[in-house]
Amino acid sequence: MGLVFLLLAPGALAGPLDQGSKELTGGVAFESTSYSYEDFDLGTQSTLTLTPGFGYFVADNMELRGDLIFTRISASNGSTESFTIYGADASFIWHFGAGDGFVPFVGGGLGMRAASDSEDGDYDTTFVLPVIVGGGRVFLTDSAALNIWVFYNHQMNALFVEDINGNQFGLNVGFSVFLQ
Repeated sequence: MGLVFLLLAPGALAGPLDQGSKELTGGVAFESTSYSYEDFDLGTQSTLTLTPGFGYFVADNMELRGDLIFTRISASNGSTESFTIYGADASFIWHFGAGDGFVPFVGGGLGMRAASDSEDGDYDTTFVLPVIVGGGRVFLTDSAALNIWVFYNHQMNALFVEDINGNQFGLNVGFSVFLQ
């Protein structure tokens, strides 16, 4: 019960989350994606992704954030092949107070992904809707924080192939620097 109150109770937040503040963020995401076509399970894939981003606080505690997505996959299946995924997510993040040093947040948004490989393959664009995030920040100083969040997204044209759907779950860990 105390945890529910801690997460939902609004509170006064430090200056970094005030209207007009800017955030430079970077993280590493550990992801697991399950793929399906109509009613057929196509399997799962685990990846490691770099996620640099920029946020702008449009109001106190309310951030509009863009994250870039960079994933590199190397495979060996008789020949060496590399695969690069790049894209972007745009999210609206709501921060709510819970006390000194720790600030939980939730948010949602949308995104897109594109791909290229060492074999010059032709790939459809993957559309991501929704992107749902929830996590928290631990402020290390007045302008720097450790960020940890979980996320879910639904992918249309997953695997960069028309009509394949993907459901991705992941954990992102990173740091932020806030500029006033």
